Amino acid sequence: VSVDVRINHMINIDTGVRLGDDWRELLFKDFDHDRPVGKKYKFDNYTWVTINSDTYKYPTSSTNIRRCNFILKWYDDDGKFIQEPCIVDYTKMIGSAMGSIDARQVREGNYDRFVYLSRNSDTLKLNRDKRFFIDGLVFRISKKDTIGHYGLVELSLEEHQINLETDDVVNEIADYYIRNPIDNSNTGTTEIL
Repeated sequence: VSVDVRINHMINIDTGVRLGDDWRELLFKDFDHDRPVGKKYKFDNYTWVTINSDTYKYPTSSTNIRRCNFILKWYDDDGKFIQEPCIVDYTKMIGSAMGSIDARQVREGNYDRFVYLSRNSDTLKLNRDKRFFIDGLVFRISKKDTIGHYGLVELSLEEHQINLETDDVVNEIADYYIRNPIDNSNTGTTEIL
């Protein structure tokens, strides 16, 4: 469904500085446009997720969106393969051993990531210890929040070890071989002459 909007850059209210290209404000021509947090929009070849919305009858109809910068891939408990656009937050990370760090510091050893997904039937089923690849590394869910930003699922992920027996490293799908075991029925031994 197409909708008429005006797309503006967003300004950080604390600093007055324009936020980067991953943030936009949508101003809707239709004042009654449904704009809940977690709603997805597509434009400029990207998926964007609503992260904030004014629903208290302001004189304008607007919402704040953020560009999805990653696609999380996993198999659910029923064996269904899911690919969900998400926001891997680069503005806040947690250091596992040395307290809080920020994205400008060098990352050494374990570190955690925050991921925001639209709240839907697939993302609500995600549970603690579910594992994902992000940028060549494996992370597992250490905490899930569905209340803090209603409409979104916020995941705290901790870095985890790659398991070559269960993880598809080439396609970056954690626990792939648990659902799709390798068929060794056509393998055997041969003699080298």
